[in-house]
Amino acid sequence: MNLDQVKVVLEELGYIAGIASVLFLAVQMKKERLLEEYKTLQSLEEKFTGLLWKGSEDNGLDNVWRGISAERKALFDSLKGERDGASWPIWSRMSESEKNCYRFTRAGLEILEQAFLAKRKGWIRDREISDKWAGWAMSWKRTNAYVPYVLDELAHWFTPSFRKYLNDL
Repeated sequence: MNLDQVKVVLEELGYIAGIASVLFLAVQMKKERLLEEYKTLQSLEEKFTGLLWKGSEDNGLDNVWRGISAERKALFDSLKGERDGASWPIWSRMSESEKNCYRFTRAGLEILEQAFLAKRKGWIRDREISDKWAGWAMSWKRTNAYVPYVLDELAHWFTPSFRKYLNDL
C-alpha cells in the first residue's frame, strides 16, 4: 500500500469516525431529552399530589368538590365581572374557609397550567401522560366549585391559551 492509499484509507476512517461521533451525540441528546421530560413530569406530579395531600390535611378544603350553597353562589355570581382595579369583590365577601378553597383551587389551576404549557412547548410528548393531565384538568373544571370564580377574578394571571384550553374541555 503506497502513501496515497494510506491517506485515502485514513481519510475514510476519519469520515466514519465523524459520522459515528455525530450519531453517538444524537443518541446521547435524545437520552438527555427524555431525562429532562421525566424530570418535568416528576416535578409537576410532585406539586400536584402534594397539593392534593395538603387538601387531605384540611377537611374544609373538601368543600371545593361539594359545591357552594345556592345563596353563596348567587352572591358570588352577582359579583362576577365587577372587578375594580386591584380589588376582588368576591374575595372580599368570602369567609376564611371559602378563601382557603379559593387558594387551593388557584394553586391547582396553576399546576395544571404548568402541565399544559409544558406539553405545548414539547416538554411532555407522551400522549398517555398528556391525556392524564387533560383528565385532571377536566375533573377540576367540572367538579371544583371555585374554578369559575378563580378564572374570572384572576383571568390576567393565567395565559389566554390555558383559559381557552379549559373552556374547550
